[in-house]
Amino acid sequence: MDVKNILSTIKSARGSYIGIRSLTPDEQYSVGDYARQSYEWDADSDCSAYYTTGETAGGTCCVLAHTCNYSLDDPDDAEAVEAEIIRAIDKASGVYGSGRLAVLVADRDVSRDYAVDDEDEGRLVDAVVVALIA
Repeated sequence: MDVKNILSTIKSARGSYIGIRSLTPDEQYSVGDYARQSYEWDADSDCSAYYTTGETAGGTCCVLAHTCNYSLDDPDDAEAVEAEIIRAIDKASGVYGSGRLAVLVADRDVSRDYAVDDEDEGRLVDAVVVALIA
């Protein structure tokens, strides 16, 4: 994984939010694809709402790379941005899934509109896949 190349790709995409998603086995994306919406967790049934109510999460769930306080174009911020992307990749790598990760970019994160338990959880609206990590 070359974080500098990933950062370059993110800059080209020009989104405001960066997220790392641990892909499920049935998610087969290519760079440029829009990621599908995620589903809420049905606590009563202890499973994805995909199997019960069908309630979506309002966006694609991912681990946010907290880069909003930095300029992606400022060389002085590059090290901090790269470190944050690596942190998000490391955290997403520990989440269930297929072992494959997608780097997502979007202009909106609606996680604050929901009662999320994790400050790193993002729910990106119209998230675009800008890189894949095997």
